Amino acid sequence: VSAGGATITGNSTITGTLTAPTSYLDGNAREIKANAPIRKTAAAPVNNSTTLQNDDHFTFPIAANEVWVVDLYLLMTEFNITADMKYTWSLPVGASMLSLVQVATAGVAALDTNAGGTSPGTAIALDFISNAGEKLVYIHSTLVNAGTAGTAVLQWAQNTAAANNLTMGTNSYMTRTRVA
Repeated sequence: VSAGGATITGNSTITGTLTAPTSYLDGNAREIKANAPIRKTAAAPVNNSTTLQNDDHFTFPIAANEVWVVDLYLLMTEFNITADMKYTWSLPVGASMLSLVQVATAGVAALDTNAGGTSPGTAIALDFISNAGEKLVYIHSTLVNAGTAGTAVLQWAQNTAAANNLTMGTNSYMTRTRVA
């Protein structure tokens, strides 16, 4: 095994700290950044509120001039057919994001698809096809950061305030890959 100029061969004992690489080279000698998925470890309800809230789990740092591909797999439950959901990202100044969203509702053959760009603070409303219950919300995005480093934070809320919970479930998760 070779890493950082060192080579390990044969039977070897490693003492101290062994750090996994944060990137690797693909078959075309392009650097690929390795990022572990982020998993929501507890359900998060929003009740009777259209105020965007920062998500406790779906956040990550971004440096100036980076480009990221971000995929969210959100296990959502709503019990009011008009509440629906809205989301955006809190991003550094000058950053932009273009997204494709698909919503699958348990027991419903139709698939709701939305697309849209977002700049920090601009919410995208998702219509859950007027069916209460469980949904899988898939959001595929490309984030292009400008010259300011910062943090990307998912923000979400009910699109229409309702006294029933809109809940993002445990085991929702996010993957993100830096591509430039």
